[in-house]
Amino acid sequence: MLKLVHILRNETLIVTRNPNLFLTAKNVALAGVRRLTIHDTQPATHWDLNTQYFISAKDLGANRAIVTAAKVSELNPYVAVDYNTTEFTKGLDFLREYTVCVNLFCVTQGDIKCLFVFTRLWF
Repeated sequence: MLKLVHILRNETLIVTRNPNLFLTAKNVALAGVRRLTIHDTQPATHWDLNTQYFISAKDLGANRAIVTAAKVSELNPYVAVDYNTTEFTKGLDFLREYTVCVNLFCVTQGDIKCLFVFTRLWF
């Protein structure tokens, strides 16, 4: 019971730039966290149509996080799902809002290092 209460209080950030890993967002939303934020800075491409079922042909060119957040929010109405498209170079202060940060894929070693240092110092 205590673990369930802990899950329900989580405010989770999923950082990804890999279209295959948005399935994790689906699973986290279905688990019932309090808030889920999907972070991605890339637009949807034709490759995403083959790998992510949250994106359709009309979504091409739109940011993947925006499109995915809209679809994931339909899965569980009790989870507040939103998105963030800010580059990490603009600052990491927005990470302070979250109790869990899931880094599924970062493009550069600099992004990984920034996330690691910030989360170790803050959390």
